[in-house]
Amino acid sequence: MSLTSNIGQQSYYLKVLLKRLLMVLAFFTACRLLFYFFNHQYFSDNTLFDILAAFYYGVRFDISAILYFNIIVILLHLIPNPLRGKNYYQVIIKVFFFVSNALAILLNIIDVEYFKFTKKRMTFDVFGMRSDWFNQFTQYLKDFWYLTLIFILFLVLIAMLYRRTEIQLLQTKINYFVQIFYLILFGALFIIGVRGGIQLKPIRIIDAALYGNPQNTPLVLNTPFTMLRTYGRKRISEVNHFTGAEREKLLSIIHRGRPVQPFKKNNVVIIIVESLSREFIGRLNSFPGITPFLDSLCNEALLCSNAYSNGTRSMEALPAILASIPNLMEDSYIFSIYQGNRINSIGSILHKMGYSTSFYHGGTNGTMGFDSFIKMAGFENYYGRTEYNNDNDYDGFWGIYDEQFLQFVAKKLDESPSPFCTTIFTLSSHHPYNIPSKYNKEFQDARFPIHRAIMYTDYSLRKFFETASAMKWYENTLFIITGDHTPAETDHPFYQTRVGTYALPIIFYKPNSELHGVYQKLTQHIDIMPSILDYLHYEEDFISFGNSIFDTTKPRYTVNLLNDIYQIFSEDYILQFNGETSIQLCKYKTDSLLSMNVLNSEPQVKLQLENHLKAFIQIYNHALINNEMSDAVLFNQKIDK
Repeated sequence: MSLTSNIGQQSYYLKVLLKRLLMVLAFFTACRLLFYFFNHQYFSDNTLFDILAAFYYGVRFDISAILYFNIIVILLHLIPNPLRGKNYYQVIIKVFFFVSNALAILLNIIDVEYFKFTKKRMTFDVFGMRSDWFNQFTQYLKDFWYLTLIFILFLVLIAMLYRRTEIQLLQTKINYFVQIFYLILFGALFIIGVRGGIQLKPIRIIDAALYGNPQNTPLVLNTPFTMLRTYGRKRISEVNHFTGAEREKLLSIIHRGRPVQPFKKNNVVIIIVESLSREFIGRLNSFPGITPFLDSLCNEALLCSNAYSNGTRSMEALPAILASIPNLMEDSYIFSIYQGNRINSIGSILHKMGYSTSFYHGGTNGTMGFDSFIKMAGFENYYGRTEYNNDNDYDGFWGIYDEQFLQFVAKKLDESPSPFCTTIFTLSSHHPYNIPSKYNKEFQDARFPIHRAIMYTDYSLRKFFETASAMKWYENTLFIITGDHTPAETDHPFYQTRVGTYALPIIFYKPNSELHGVYQKLTQHIDIMPSILDYLHYEEDFISFGNSIFDTTKPRYTVNLLNDIYQIFSEDYILQFNGETSIQLCKYKTDSLLSMNVLNSEPQVKLQLENHLKAFIQIYNHALINNEMSDAVLFNQKIDK
């Protein structure tokens, strides 16, 4: 036997391994194709070249994930030993191969639809909601049954292709020198592959934004990669872009009391409507809305027409709305390592002023960690499905139908001592959008299932306000109505962009008050708490990452984070920043689809927004790391040390 043929036989297991890994790579590409097919509206402003580039550069992230998921399979193939030709050894390889790659492909397939709800690839903090996942698992299988069929089809195809690579028993004696050489060679390639190249740092989620439009980041990435990269990632790091004095000129989260007028002990009711997008409000669009009651209320309220959320999930909305803490981590604050920090919230601040405080959510107690966060935020009472105590009104999925639960809330508020501060979180417009059967023939003018649910919630709110308006506390109550985030389904291209995906209404309403008209300046969830306190003429200092809409001296910005890309809106521009450098600047008022990058042609705008965002990130990270979000005096003493 020649040396060449002997070396060829010694490389037999390496060749089989490469065939199998290439097969997995082909299935990752197929998953990306499915992801694009089911979410093509999100990427609709891209050219064919942009899409092909995303697929091409995505291979780099696929290889990294595949190598990680197959590390045991690789070792079983390449460690030279006489057992590799044995049937039981091959069975062991097959089991590890199928389990690891079936899991990887399953994660990709789940995200085909789950992406619509979060606008980003799944990260490991999703397991913080494992109880909700388990409770809703059968419903997800029912609604997205076709994904199960696709997954089974993929497994069948993998089994068929795997059979073509079945290892045959070789009679050649093992040349340990040659095979150890192959093992070392592949080990070097493995290190390069999992790092995504030979660059200084391993590839990260944010690196996907380097390849074209940042909107394409989810298409470049794959879900196994994002899950791996966020596993165990619990801490953020201090950043030092500016000195204390420089930073204070750009931004301060210490809000000084302004005792201009006596404190007003108005009741405060914050209503957070599940998945309420700006797109649904007729007053805020050039096309008809689907919320006739909210539209009518806007005629008698102060409507923030340029408002945005600071996150894409319900668990990110609560800290932003109630405690003015935006979501600038991939882990949501509620499930992060910082969840035990001392914080001030609208509940804790007003409780010190003699308010009774409560939170109402008709969901099963414990869902999304709401009850734990509410207690940490200083609210006294939590009312959920357990406290409602009547499962005749249970929707079978999440909790109590909105109509019945909102009537329960009105009754409880009528029994509450005044003044009170209450938050109500609706749920019927959460997937699977189940509404009571008696309304099956109602709310028919709907293009998507969520439209019927939003119409039902709007009707339920009308009934709530009708009931509340007859109660003694109503006239003395400030109502704030907003959405927690925008939904997956949308009709209009703007609401699929990285601006529109955050666009929602914020409404300030007090019966027979001066709160009327349209507030056109930028507003965000984290502005709600300081706006309430300003309206009530609160006199003490407090911590807030947002600013009151009634304070005309403050600049207006909106900040959020998606797929490890920070973004900041000004009145006319949106800047996207990867933590190290700015990558895109667009005039979203005139370029609503963000198709033109003016980063190089607008250097002053880029510098101004980038500096403000850097200061924001620096203060945010410092405050969370050092647990300095509740005591304004303590924060002021330490921040410059």
